[in-house]
Amino acid sequence: MTTFFSKTSNYREQEGKELKDHLRAVDEDLNNIFKGAFLFPQYDIVNLRNLTGLPSYTAYVGYMCVVNGKANICTASGTPGTWQIIGLQT
Repeated sequence: MTTFFSKTSNYREQEGKELKDHLRAVDEDLNNIFKGAFLFPQYDIVNLRNLTGLPSYTAYVGYMCVVNGKANICTASGTPGTWQIIGLQT
């Protein structure tokens, strides 16, 4: 009986560690994407910094960035993800 609880406890500890690691990685990804972003809730404005190229790190569907003055959204998760220009920007 002690062995069972010991194994269960170790499994839960490992599962908890994996979840913390995953959340830390997601937080790091979001910090990379929104680094330098400013929110102005009173005006419903989000200010993203302008990048010179698409992000090369893991991106998830819905991530947004601005590259050379054009807004992009990630449409397929991956490293670097699939990015598409939003709308008809020139």
